[in-house]
Amino acid sequence: MLKKSGFLCFVFTGFFILMPIFGLQAAEKTIVLKAGGISPPTSDVSIAAVQMTKFFEEQTNGKAKIEFYPASQLGSAPNQLENVQSGMQDIFLSSIAWVTRQVPDFTITQMPYAFRDEEHLTKFIEGPLGREYQQTLASKWNTRIISHNWWRLPRVLFTKRPVFKIEDIKGLKFRIAELPMYPKYVTAWGAVPTRIAWGEYYMALKQGVVDMGESCAENIYPMKLYEAAPYVIMINYAYDFQYVAINEKRFKSLPQDIQKALVDSANKAGALFTKNLSAQFEKDKAKMIEEGAAFIEISTKPFKDRMAGLVGTLEKENFWSKGLYETVQQIK
Repeated sequence: MLKKSGFLCFVFTGFFILMPIFGLQAAEKTIVLKAGGISPPTSDVSIAAVQMTKFFEEQTNGKAKIEFYPASQLGSAPNQLENVQSGMQDIFLSSIAWVTRQVPDFTITQMPYAFRDEEHLTKFIEGPLGREYQQTLASKWNTRIISHNWWRLPRVLFTKRPVFKIEDIKGLKFRIAELPMYPKYVTAWGAVPTRIAWGEYYMALKQGVVDMGESCAENIYPMKLYEAAPYVIMINYAYDFQYVAINEKRFKSLPQDIQKALVDSANKAGALFTKNLSAQFEKDKAKMIEEGAAFIEISTKPFKDRMAGLVGTLEKENFWSKGLYETVQQIK
């Protein structure tokens, strides 16, 4: 009996000694967040995303890390956004354009010349309406925007032949994304909207499937789009930013210090991205010109004028809430 009691005492003593060790191992298990984007690894936004992962791991002292998958490795933009909503993917980095399906009023950000400049768009996003839309995205669609300070360069056109006036793009096949706004304004400008996936953009231009396209200016060099469409038309028709979004439930499940580190890292990377973008584009622009690209400045008035008649049509078709366009124009 004494031997048995001694044995039990040994077992229980050993158990309580080992408990803190096992508990410590569980507590130190690294939190891993899966993030995706659609831009190639060499793009400015993908480089900044990698920097975000470094900031995050440093700030958490290795307790948490982000695994980033660029170049649509986790699917197309719509697929990745759905993955975040369902919880299959933690984080998605992309243009605000991709949440317009969930919050239609965000479509106003895609309307050519709806915003005067970045400051105008910032006041909208950070104002009462923008905050309301972000709350809707989180509560209804399980997607929280944790950073939106990744400012991109204005959107421009690029074509396979020179363009000096709006009439020059009449009848040209214009690559568009899978977003409802694109065919509306492309048609109003006289071109023919043609849906092509982002990853197929270069080959579609190269093989003549499309004659032209559009993008934020910083994408043209890393995507090599200028090789197939060497005429860059600087009409600066829209301002855009990348956002960083995370599954709402996943975010709330994280310890508060990890939440803070994630938001801080995303904003820090966004500020760095924005700071470096213009200087990097000037370097890229010089390289493109050396390789035969031409940058053309033309009057934007005809492009703006054709949008005036489109506003009423889009409102009637419920692209956004009635009166939203006028409300946006009144933001000073």
